[in-house]
Amino acid sequence: MITHFDQTAESLARLRGPIGIYIASKTPPEIAVSVMAEILAVKNAVALPRESDVANAKTAQSLQQTMA
Repeated sequence: MITHFDQTAESLARLRGPIGIYIASKTPPEIAVSVMAEILAVKNAVALPRESDVANAKTAQSLQQTMA
């Protein structure tokens, strides 16, 4: 990716994904709110709890469903 996008390792290390705060978004407008919420949090230097990260929240939700 460094060569393809003409970026440095440092600039690529700043990338985050998947983006968005987990709020169980289903529709495009809900997903947009989730994404914008995370963008604003990063812009305003607000530390978000790890549980609000989409990947972590979905993993936890999936584990809960398999245990039920």
